[in-house]
Amino acid sequence: MGKTNATYRDMMQAKRDDYSDAERAVRAQFQAAWDTLWVHASDHADIMHIHNPRDPMEGILMSICLGQQLEIEALQERVDDLEATEN
Repeated sequence: MGKTNATYRDMMQAKRDDYSDAERAVRAQFQAAWDTLWVHASDHADIMHIHNPRDPMEGILMSICLGQQLEIEALQERVDDLEATEN
């Protein structure tokens, strides 16, 4: 795979390249958050590779959502632990 058809990761990188103008316009204080979105997209690319969406942006957005949901759950667990130790 990859010789005749672009891999999902290739399509994802091409989409990130499409957003290079926007990336340059991101303010310095938001740059880390912007980068984290793409880390989420990359971290969960194996799932989207299996799904093989026609539009890679669909897979990118689902990967970002999954990454953010995992962060929310980890933070909620920390809050629950802190609340339990307070009581």
